[in-house]
Amino acid sequence: MLTKFAKWLLFITSYVPLYLLLVLNNLDLGKWSDWIKPGVLKQAFCKNLYFNGAMIILSICSVVILICFCLLKNNSDIKYRSETIRNNSGDILNYFITYLFPLLSMEINSFGSIIVNCLVFWLIGLLYVEGDMLYLNPMLILFRYHVIRIGDKVLITRKNIVELQQSIAREKKIAVHKICEEIYIEGKEKRENKRK
Repeated sequence: MLTKFAKWLLFITSYVPLYLLLVLNNLDLGKWSDWIKPGVLKQAFCKNLYFNGAMIILSICSVVILICFCLLKNNSDIKYRSETIRNNSGDILNYFITYLFPLLSMEINSFGSIIVNCLVFWLIGLLYVEGDMLYLNPMLILFRYHVIRIGDKVLITRKNIVELQQSIAREKKIAVHKICEEIYIEGKEKRENKRK
């Protein structure tokens, strides 16, 4: 099971698209042609260098954290009984869109706007972590994962519903890594160490 710190890290990774959109939103470029001129683009980026640099570093760190999360080894099984299986990936987009627009309205030159947006970000994170909503991460879709509900359990898997149903029909269980109560990721298979 993940610690609270790991859950906060996962929350931070869920906003990688927002970090990049904030950088693009704050580039002060007057014409379309400025986007293809490296000198003008660099000058616009450097105008808010600390903010833009922080967003880029946060994005890179978030992607590394998410890759580590996706490489977790399986440590338990979900035994399938007769629960209904349905795709929950649409919930991710609903979650993301709800909070995207308020945060995109941030004015980086206004201290009050930054404080308000940081408080909103912290409040969303608190709800995300305390409510164990770790599967609501748009980056999972970009990493080609599906969020599938099996009864009262949530499974993050690379298999679509049809592939998962076929796998369940064969195995009657799914090898997973337990993230927190009722939330699992289908991770890497453990390799058995065979002694010769």
